[in-house]
Order: sequence, then structure tokens, then C-alpha cells
Amino acid sequence: GVAMIFFRTFQIATEVDLEADDSSRALSESEILDEEREQMLRERAERQKRREEISEKKRKDEEGLLLAAKKRAKDRAVRKREQKEEEMRLSKDLIREAKARHEE
Repeated sequence: GVAMIFFRTFQIATEVDLEADDSSRALSESEILDEEREQMLRERAERQKRREEISEKKRKDEEGLLLAAKKRAKDRAVRKREQKEEEMRLSKDLIREAKARHEE
């Protein structure tokens, strides 16, 4: 009888331990899944941040190229205008010289 009670007590204690093991194993699996999920979210956020940084750099580069193109166009327009003004001055000078020669 005493052996039977001892055996039954041991059996119940073992079952309780096994249940505790199962629940702690389930908990640790859940924790692992949570950690993996958090790691995936962190990696996704890092990739998103890198994509945003790259697109921001591209945007700035494109803005820089656009500004440079506008500056070149403006410089060309200024040079063209100065060239026209110089041509007008020269033609006025030539007309003046021709008139002066004609009057002599």
C-alpha cells in the first residue's frame, strides 16, 4: 500500500513536471517566434530606411542635375544676348564709319 501511494505520488509529480515542461517549451517557442518576428520587422524597417535614403539621394542628385542644366541654359542665354549686343554695336559702328566716309 505504501509503495503504491509512493508510486502514485511520483507518477502525479512526473505528470505535473511534464506539463510544466510543455508549457515552458510552448512559452519559449512563443518567445522565439516573437524574437524572430521582431527581427524581421527590424530588418524590414532598415531596408525601408535604406530605400528611402537612396531615393532621397537620387532626388537630390536629380535636383542638382536640373539646377546645373538650368544654370547652363541661363549662361548660354546670357552669352547669346551679349553676342547679339556686340554684333549690334559692331554694325552701328560700321554704319557710322560708312556714313563718315560717305560724307567725306
